Amino acid sequence: MAELRKPDAMEPEGLFRPSAAARLPISGFGAGTLITCDEGDIPVEWLRAGDRVLTYQGDFQPVRWIGRDCLRHAPEDVAAVRLAPRPIADRRKQPVTVLAARHRVLLCGWQIQLNFGLDTVLAEACDLEAATGHFAPLAPGATSCSLLVLNSPQVIRANGFWVESFQMTPEATDCLDDEAADELGKLAIDRTVHTRPATGCLQPWEAQGLGLDLASMIVTEPGNRRR
Repeated sequence: MAELRKPDAMEPEGLFRPSAAARLPISGFGAGTLITCDEGDIPVEWLRAGDRVLTYQGDFQPVRWIGRDCLRHAPEDVAAVRLAPRPIADRRKQPVTVLAARHRVLLCGWQIQLNFGLDTVLAEACDLEAATGHFAPLAPGATSCSLLVLNSPQVIRANGFWVESFQMTPEATDCLDDEAADELGKLAIDRTVHTRPATGCLQPWEAQGLGLDLASMIVTEPGNRRR
């Protein structure tokens, strides 16, 4: 399994800083997304605080907070990306995955190692596929967009993809409505560990300048589970 490694320092520009695209800087899951937990794959709408989700490092960590349609923007006004199913190791049927446009997805490959000296990097979903969609519920009145907060940003498994949990940056929390922001503020979460993403982040211009096919580098391997 490729190794996740955080940078020693955040650079003012480039690899270790998420891009500033004109879309909400959040990690949001569309309706019906299956999150891998210690009890199996569970629809994100069914998750509750305290449930333990699988991380790419192979351990299970508790969800501290879940936001459901709690953004200042209406779900239909939030740009989203649809990631098509890809072959995964256990051969289960994988649904189309809807993520917020700037939700970060884990990539790996020899091109990543050669150009950046890392086993893995995160890239925003809108740099993998065009952000032509928005969030919508599976049924009238159901949740359209869910946010998962852990004690620190982690790479977790969703529909077979490895993606980042919600990083509590000021820019991200500013996207929340007042009630959600108040709930988060009451949690005993160390905000300093949320200043960095789970691993290095790829800038769009880096991929474009190198001519990389990012979609072909999406990680779908099961990871190293610990029992």
